[in-house]
Amino acid sequence: MKIRYLAALLAATAAVPAFAQDGNFSGVRGEVRVGWDSAGVDATFPDPDDADETLSVDNDDDAIAYGAEIGYDLQLGDNFVIGAYGGLDFSQAELCGEVLGDDLGCVETGRNLTAGLRAGFVLGESVLVYAKGGYSNGRLRFDYDGDVEDDDNDLVAFNRNRGGYHLGGGFEVALNPNLYVKAEYVYTDYGSFDYAFGDEDDPLTARIGANRHQALAGIGFRF
Repeated sequence: MKIRYLAALLAATAAVPAFAQDGNFSGVRGEVRVGWDSAGVDATFPDPDDADETLSVDNDDDAIAYGAEIGYDLQLGDNFVIGAYGGLDFSQAELCGEVLGDDLGCVETGRNLTAGLRAGFVLGESVLVYAKGGYSNGRLRFDYDGDVEDDDNDLVAFNRNRGGYHLGGGFEVALNPNLYVKAEYVYTDYGSFDYAFGDEDDPLTARIGANRHQALAGIGFRF
C-alpha cells in the first residue's frame, strides 16, 4: 500500500509542470551514499526479585551505513522545491549487553527501507537546503543467551521487521544540471515491541525499543 501511495505521489507531482520552472533541482534523480550510523536499543522488563520494580538496559553502537535513494523533485518558481523519494540502506551496527546477570542479549541491525517527502529552498542557484520525513521499515535480529557459562542452555534468536518513521534534513549542491553532491542527517524511530524470554512457565516480558542516528554524504545524478 505504501509503495502504491509513493507511486501515485510521484505521478501527481510529475503532472503539474505548468507551475514549475526548469532549474537545477527538477526531475528524476538517483544517488548512492555512505556515512556514520549510530543504532540504539533500550529494554525495560520486570525485576525477577521484586515484582513492583523494573530493570532497564540502554546501549548503542556506531557503524558504517551505506545505501541508495531514488526520487523525483519539482522546482516551483525560483526557490521552492518539493519531492518524493524511496531508499534502501544497510548497517553493520551490533549491540550486546548483560540483561539480568550471566546472560547476554544482542541486537543487530539489517536493511532499512524508506519512503517519504522532502521540501526545501534554493540558495543562489546551486544549493538546496531541505527537510525530509516519512516511513521507515528496518530489520532487527535479536539473540539471547540465558547463561553464558552454560554451553548446553537454549539460545533464542529471531528476526523482526519494524515499521517506524524518520525525520531529517540536509543540503544538496548542484555541480551542473545533472550531477550533485549532498550531506544529510536522519533520525529514525522504530517504536517498541514486547518479547517474552526466560523460564517457559514464568517468562519475563521485555519491552524493546530501537532507533538510529545517521550522518550521510552522497553523490547523485539527475536525469
